[in-house]
Amino acid sequence: MRSVVSVMCAVCVAWSSASGGPLVPPAGPVAPSDSPPGEIEPRTNVNALPGDATATHVISTSGSYFLTGNISIATGVAIRIDVPAVYLDLNGFQISSAGSSCVEATAGLAVIENGRVGAFTSTINIVNGVVRNVISNATVPGEFVAVDSLVEGCRFDGGSFTRCIIENAQSAVSCDATESALRSCRLRNATIVRTIAESCLFASVDAVDSTLRDCQSFSSSSPTAAFMLRRSAAESCVARDAVGFGFDLDEGSVAETCIAGSCGLSGFLVERSAVSACIAIDNTDFGFIIDSGAAAGCRAEGHSTSVGFECLNASSLTECVATDNLGGFGLTGRSVAKACVATGNTALGFFVNDGSVVQQCVAADNGNSGIQLGINSRALGCWSSSNGNTGFVVGGATTGVEILECSAVANASQGFRQESPSLIAKNRATGNAVNYLLGMPGATPVVSPGAGVGAWDNIEY
Repeated sequence: MRSVVSVMCAVCVAWSSASGGPLVPPAGPVAPSDSPPGEIEPRTNVNALPGDATATHVISTSGSYFLTGNISIATGVAIRIDVPAVYLDLNGFQISSAGSSCVEATAGLAVIENGRVGAFTSTINIVNGVVRNVISNATVPGEFVAVDSLVEGCRFDGGSFTRCIIENAQSAVSCDATESALRSCRLRNATIVRTIAESCLFASVDAVDSTLRDCQSFSSSSPTAAFMLRRSAAESCVARDAVGFGFDLDEGSVAETCIAGSCGLSGFLVERSAVSACIAIDNTDFGFIIDSGAAAGCRAEGHSTSVGFECLNASSLTECVATDNLGGFGLTGRSVAKACVATGNTALGFFVNDGSVVQQCVAADNGNSGIQLGINSRALGCWSSSNGNTGFVVGGATTGVEILECSAVANASQGFRQESPSLIAKNRATGNAVNYLLGMPGATPVVSPGAGVGAWDNIEY
């Protein structure tokens, strides 16, 4: 213990003897620094720099530069940066060029901030640099060109970006991005290729080999679609009030947990692609058009003049719901619906035709028949109840229809109605106005439950 105390005392003595004077500053005003501001942070006035045959002002030395006033030129480039490692503060002023561009910074490692630009050809052309808080003059549409750069907090009329990160930016006309990342941007019309867009607001976007997350489009005037996806993925995106489709997916695209509402055409056009857990509501045409594609866990609601799901050319539906539409599901071209529900639709719950199949599906409380079957179609293990007409109906002049192991309960007209030769067997019906209206070839006997029921008989109770 004595040795520890001795060491501490020695340290205190040494600290006291080494202290540099009083901590309280002397009285009186603070005196100016010995060095002028130019030596503390050297900055060069760009307005005073000379130029050459193609540029009004040329930056040829690395360092920090600023504007002291607006720059307006009739031809050529306003400011050209020929060296790397340049910081250019526009200082709130505006650069206007009726020539080729306002600022060209292609030498790399340039930072351009805080001002306004406007040009007929290019407002800013930057490579391997940073642009922050720069506004393109809306009265002089120009194109903002960036490669391998960060663009943050900017507003431009037209933009072209390659291998860039663009954050909190706005475009008044258009934006093209390749191999880039967009975050929290407001872009009028965008074309993106091999790009990721997150939390962006688009008027419309064409995406190729890209990913969109939490993006939105409102009142798109595009005649095609608010979201046009080719080999792309959309997650938790929303399209509302579009003139065309909400989402147009093709070439293996995927949409998950997306919403399309009040669009001028259909909510989703899905060709050779897949959608899951998506919602279409109150669109003018169909909720979903699935063409050689797939939908799982999706919902179509409020399409009062059309069908919730229109499925073509070997499409697949799983656990989808159609409610409050003119019709629930239309399947043709060898399409398949499994574990789907049609309820509360004005007309048919399901129309199944041309080699298509419904399996373990439910049709309930629809205004017309629950499930109507056309040529070479099948209903397997389905339930149809409380519909305004027939539970299951085989249309006239059809062939190759099979209804097996299905149940019809409490429908306003027949449980099962056969208008053409078809296989109707192993079914159950109860509580319908007429349980079975058969009589064409292919229907097996109708019997009551009991010991004498055959394996293929239809049962009523």
